[in-house]
Amino acid sequence: MARHLAIGCLVALALLPACLSYEGFLEKRLARKCEQQEVCNPDIPCFDVDTGEVPPDDCDFDAGMARQCLAGAWTCDDRFVGFEVPIPPQACATVCGGL
Repeated sequence: MARHLAIGCLVALALLPACLSYEGFLEKRLARKCEQQEVCNPDIPCFDVDTGEVPPDDCDFDAGMARQCLAGAWTCDDRFVGFEVPIPPQACATVCGGL
C-alpha cells in the first residue's frame, strides 16, 4: 500500500506545472526572443541589455500570463527591411498585471 502511495505521489508531482519565478521568466523570455529573431532576420544578432531587471515593487507577477507569453504566437515586425525584430504576444505585457 505504501509503495502505491509513493508511486502515486511521484506521478502527481510529475504532472504539476513547474514553478516559474520572475527571474526564470526573464531567462526564458530571452531564449524565446532569440528563437524568434532567427525567424525574423537571422542576420541580426539576438541580445538583451542586462539591466539587472527585477520585478518592480508594485509587480504582481502572474506566472500563468508568463507561460502564455512564452508559449504564445510571436510575430515579426517587418516594417523596416533589414531590421526585422520579434514582437511578443500581448500576454507578455501583462506579466506584472499590466504594468
